[in-house]
Amino acid sequence: MGMLLDSICGFPRTPVQRVYLWDCIMPDVWGAGVLGIAISKYCQSVNFGEYNIDDIAEMKVAAFKRFFAGAMSIQNPRATFIAPIPDIVSNYFHTWKKLIVDDRGFYHKASDYKKNIYVVLYGRTGIPVNMITLVGAYPKSFPAWGLSYATEDVVKYDIEFKVDNILTGLSAFSSFGSAAAEALGKAGKAAGGLFKK
Repeated sequence: MGMLLDSICGFPRTPVQRVYLWDCIMPDVWGAGVLGIAISKYCQSVNFGEYNIDDIAEMKVAAFKRFFAGAMSIQNPRATFIAPIPDIVSNYFHTWKKLIVDDRGFYHKASDYKKNIYVVLYGRTGIPVNMITLVGAYPKSFPAWGLSYATEDVVKYDIEFKVDNILTGLSAFSSFGSAAAEALGKAGKAAGGLFKK
């Protein structure tokens, strides 16, 4: 910290965010036979970023050049999941794939397969301090197997997603609340249907 800034306000005495205190809450994919929250505990890592400025617009002003922000793009989020026994993780993603394109090769409408993924960041005390919503997410790649007798590693799936937007802070909390209420309503209807049979 520089001497000038240190003499004016000093270094803030607040805790810093740790990278290992987080939850990635996956959406419910109806038909998978398992809720998204059950899949979430098998998520070992998640990597994503917000929109970046990819394109720079250039304008000439007399003998000088001026630069302005142009088109923006967002990197594809990636997540790594470990495979439990039985392998509900690969079943979950294959069911999600069928919401995108069915076995006959017909594509479904985007509202069927675009879901929100929530990442909750926790402080050192375990209290949620921030939430990030991956809006309109769907898997772009699916579980693949690399089998070898030479290793005894845990089976892992690297999944790449496509998203429409990323929200952080209060806007992410509000979207999570409405989505959670909707998910609870669907779960209640599904459970009611089971009890009637």
